[in-house]
Amino acid sequence: MRHSHWYAYQPVAPPIRRIGAKPRSGEKLKGRLSFLYSYHFNHKGVSYRIIYEVSQKRRQILIRLASSRENLYRRLGKMRVKPLLKKGGIR
Repeated sequence: MRHSHWYAYQPVAPPIRRIGAKPRSGEKLKGRLSFLYSYHFNHKGVSYRIIYEVSQKRRQILIRLASSRENLYRRLGKMRVKPLLKKGGIR
């Protein structure tokens, strides 16, 4: 996230805690991004997504992108995302 102010992270903190408690609670993406999950939530009438990767063996969660839904998937496509977590942990 690009914001340097602590209040910019406030809307994201509770959903990240929920993801930590239930890593597979997000929607699994399809196609070449099928290794990623998308967690949906709303804050003050705005739809947000947290895109993340899960390594069940090492119990690791890697947040790849957190943003409002608008243009999120286009930005994700431009990132040329590849899996960073392998079964044993971060590569």
